Amino acid sequence: MFDVFKRDSGTFGLIIQQMNPYILKRGEAIVNDESNMKDPYAFTEKLLAFKAEIDYLVSYSFSNQIGFQKARDTSFTEFMNQQQFTPTYIAQYSDKEFRVGLKGITNDEVNKRLTAII
Repeated sequence: MFDVFKRDSGTFGLIIQQMNPYILKRGEAIVNDESNMKDPYAFTEKLLAFKAEIDYLVSYSFSNQIGFQKARDTSFTEFMNQQQFTPTYIAQYSDKEFRVGLKGITNDEVNKRLTAII
């Protein structure tokens, strides 16, 4: 589909205009969910899963075109900054991963998890 749209670069803006609200809506649902607010680990796991999903979408569907990457990053920044505890929860998740989650796994898996967190 991307090959069809890239013939007219003006269509990228139209797609991005639809993609941004989608990312914001889904992201806001995660950061504003009461059950996630009580569990830093579940909160961060859901954020990372959503980020992986959108990364795959941008990579597979839009060939990692820079405009889509920027739109994704802007949307994530916007909804993640809505809650003051987001950085703290991500830090707590990272700490737990370093203490427990990364033991006994391959270097490739360690790199994959750390890249996802960053």
